[in-house]
Amino acid sequence: MVAKRPNSKRNLDMALRRMGGADEEFVRRRTLVANAIVGNLMPAGAVKGGSAMKIRFGDKFTRASTDFDAARQETLEIFLRELGDALAEGWEGFEGRVVPKQPAHPTSSSSFPNTKKKEFARRIYEIIREEQMKEKKEAGAAAKTAATQEGEEPKPQTRTDEN
Repeated sequence: MVAKRPNSKRNLDMALRRMGGADEEFVRRRTLVANAIVGNLMPAGAVKGGSAMKIRFGDKFTRASTDFDAARQETLEIFLRELGDALAEGWEGFEGRVVPKQPAHPTSSSSFPNTKKKEFARRIYEIIREEQMKEKKEAGAAAKTAATQEGEEPKPQTRTDEN
């Protein structure tokens, strides 16, 4: 049986609610549908951030995201005008509009969520670098041992820009 296409927001909401789950799941599904639609109507650009991850990988592997991040190729004015035109034309009977809002202005550095991400990335980099140095030392020791066993004089290692 082919599912009937919802012809109104109310019918779309009812279809999403019939899928079951708590109110939070309904809101997540509705947000995902809205993000997918806006992403498809978007002019030259790409969806990014949590919304892109949610669209690509689904609920199982991603966290909930309440915003919609996009990268654009045009100026903001052109992008918003073209997005507004596409939303006004609509998708499958649904129309939308761009609602201007003021950008957020965090008041302190503690409000930046990227601080923890940057620290995490820095630590991962340090761990990888430590592992690379350890592997180089082990490879150098193995080469020295092999050369000694063959009776050759081990070659001194010289420092290059790659080290």
